[in-house]
Amino acid sequence: MLCFACNATIGDGATCAGCSKDICFACANITERGFATLERSAELPGSVLSAALHRQVLPRKKKPTLQDILSRLDILTSKLDVLPKLISDVNELKMNMQEVMKSCEFSSHKIDDFELKLVGVNGRLSSLEETHEAVKSTQSAMEALKQELNEKEQWSRLNNVEIKGIPLKSNENLFDIVESLGKHVNLPISKSQINFISRVPVYNSKDKSILLGFVNRYAKRRFYCCC
Repeated sequence: MLCFACNATIGDGATCAGCSKDICFACANITERGFATLERSAELPGSVLSAALHRQVLPRKKKPTLQDILSRLDILTSKLDVLPKLISDVNELKMNMQEVMKSCEFSSHKIDDFELKLVGVNGRLSSLEETHEAVKSTQSAMEALKQELNEKEQWSRLNNVEIKGIPLKSNENLFDIVESLGKHVNLPISKSQINFISRVPVYNSKDKSILLGFVNRYAKRRFYCCC
């Protein structure tokens, strides 16, 4: 007979009426006499006897052997062996993160510097644009002045008379020469009628003619008519 609780071979024991398994008296926590008393009792049916036997069978906790303890220690040691590498990896990761943070801070400072420089460049561009507009305005004003000057020069040339053939003398007085010329043509020419008078070079000649500018065209016309 084999006890289903402790797997021990027994000569005598109890048989469960419910599951038909054999169990020794020690595992059933009952003496042989006690079991005989239960079995002879007419008041206990087989199912009650089976339940009584099963309640008596307490599972025996298996004590760990030395091999089990060593195996568990080996497992624990193998798990602890990777702990230094794990700590090293974590430290390396922390160092890498610190380097990344430093790099990000450096990049942030560079971006801030670039933004400041960009603001300065924008300010200079705005100033240059204003200067460019001022230059354009000045150029327009100069063009207008040149145009006005050209018109005035053209208008003044209408009052000019070029007198050729009078030799150049040292210390000459052009006003006296013009006055003498006016007397010669019976046309008195006063200084109030003269705007300017000067000697001007003649193209491809060493001689210089006299350029006489009257204050108006009427004086010029009278001079032409008399000549």
